[in-house]
Amino acid sequence: MQKIISVDCGLKGGLASFLGSKLDKVMPMPTKGGKIDSRAIYELLMLSGVDLVILEQQFNPTGKAQKGSFFNAENFGILKACCDIAQIPYKTVLATKWKPFFNLSNVGRSPLLPKVTKKDSVNLANSKYDLTLKYSQDGLAEAVLIGHYWLRMQRG
Repeated sequence: MQKIISVDCGLKGGLASFLGSKLDKVMPMPTKGGKIDSRAIYELLMLSGVDLVILEQQFNPTGKAQKGSFFNAENFGILKACCDIAQIPYKTVLATKWKPFFNLSNVGRSPLLPKVTKKDSVNLANSKYDLTLKYSQDGLAEAVLIGHYWLRMQRG
């Protein structure tokens, strides 16, 4: 049975482990000194027996430099490097693809509808997987939903 880990790359992000199509475990992003702890990520990958890592790739449609975009790109690079060093294949999922799939994007959303918030991703992950994540754990919820999206796209 294939084991995948899906990752929300933010500092407050998370990792979700799936065995086949079943959610196995949800973990907060390991950090140290305000940055992703690359050593902890590498060790986790090496010890977990993972077959594939799914990384969320952010896309900045405005083309303007933003502090959050820079740090997400840096984290994305660190996570890719950890996968390369551990010799574990990875695939990327664009936020502009998975979020609209779950109706979690405000882009193109009717102004008559309420704005999507981080609470929406938490509520969705909690309902799909019988979790009890708090609203402050939206990064964990997004890691779960990224993995769910990947698995759904693979089934067709």
